[in-house]
Amino acid sequence: MTVVLLHDLGDPVGGARWRSAAPPEWIIPDLPGHGCTPAVRTGHYDPMSAVAIARWTIARQPDGAGASTLVGIGHNAHTALVGAAGGDCDRVVVVDGLWGPWRGPREEIDAFYAMIRAIVSDP
Repeated sequence: MTVVLLHDLGDPVGGARWRSAAPPEWIIPDLPGHGCTPAVRTGHYDPMSAVAIARWTIARQPDGAGASTLVGIGHNAHTALVGAAGGDCDRVVVVDGLWGPWRGPREEIDAFYAMIRAIVSDP
């Protein structure tokens, strides 16, 4: 069985923490700009890159490797769901995929204005 784990975005050590805790046969790549993998030349991280990496990694497994599981952590939970919807894996695991409690309309508006104020006040 193939298991590919996609660490959360913004983790400076990439998949290192997960590799130290997961079974050694799991595949846990450092995504672009994380851990030992250099950032993309444009400096812009495209979340769909993680989908392509997962798809490519699963497809490269030797025939007979069995079922595949895609694990998405944090923001890459969305990536795992996109991969599963595209038929890239047999199973999907979403870890912390809701990114905290849902905000109500008033809280969402307040957060939006706080973000705009922070942008405007930044020299």
